[in-house]
Amino acid sequence: MTPLAKVLSGVLLILIGIPLIINHPLIDLFNRWTKSVGTTQSPVDIQMSEVSVLIGRVGGTAIAACGVILVLDTLI
Repeated sequence: MTPLAKVLSGVLLILIGIPLIINHPLIDLFNRWTKSVGTTQSPVDIQMSEVSVLIGRVGGTAIAACGVILVLDTLI
């Protein structure tokens, strides 16, 4: 893989991880929508637990950290 592709892949991973870390409203809406599929509840009626938000933040941190590692590995 070329260095440019590695850097761009790392930046992409960072951009994917950041909205998960901050629990962006679009991510929250997507999570609520996926929980409401197949039920009579609307996404607005779904209450997200703190555990699910924490899992999203941990996952987002891991994704962003992999991106940072990939970028730093390429640049150093």
